[in-house]
Amino acid sequence: MQPTQKAARLISKVRRKGVINMDDPDVIFADPWLKKSEKTTSLPNDARFACSYELNLVVERFDEAAFFRRTETTDELWIGAGGIADGTSSAKNFEGAKLSYIGCVFAVPRKGEEVTACLKLMELFFRARHGFEWPSKFVVPGIVDKSAFDSLIGRIENELEENRQKAASAETDIIKVARKLGLSPKPTGEGPSHWYARCPETNHILFIDAAENSFGCGWCKRKGTVQELRAFVKERKDGRTSR
Repeated sequence: MQPTQKAARLISKVRRKGVINMDDPDVIFADPWLKKSEKTTSLPNDARFACSYELNLVVERFDEAAFFRRTETTDELWIGAGGIADGTSSAKNFEGAKLSYIGCVFAVPRKGEEVTACLKLMELFFRARHGFEWPSKFVVPGIVDKSAFDSLIGRIENELEENRQKAASAETDIIKVARKLGLSPKPTGEGPSHWYARCPETNHILFIDAAENSFGCGWCKRKGTVQELRAFVKERKDGRTSR
């Protein structure tokens, strides 16, 4: 069973908005939102089922599967969406034509044991999508079992929470200003000084580096310091009242 049309549109929208800052020198290829990959309806013949997990996108829940592919020089992670989560999934749900949104999301140089390499790729993938999509529970084992999956997710979540606490205990001027301006800043968890906030008069978010007292919005192509943030909010509010 494929995701419904409504939820499929939501997946596409969320993935188009995804932003990833890759600083891992081992990454050969990164496309966590499947924006670069050519459209395909099938997995490579040598891709092996790694595991599946549930994604909760508010309007609907989906099972997504990860696949591990090892070539002579690279290790690759492929993904595909399966049926609507209903507690009855098995590896057969993620075969051939039963998949959608198929593509390679990460590739790194071939290294180490398969399960270790697969988990490294999954960690890169989950971290890249954090803030937009997150696995809500483990569904079906493959190369990766439930214990390894839960350990990976738990470690990432613990790190995110530690960073949130560090950020919350060290607010700087731009965070205080963003709060006074009604932008509701919150720590992202991705670093001890990383925050996100509501972009003024829009339905998306902007990002703040508290340590640098700076902000940036990739969608609006705006960035700057505390003064620029004040001016940005005033400009948007003035534009709203003049309409």
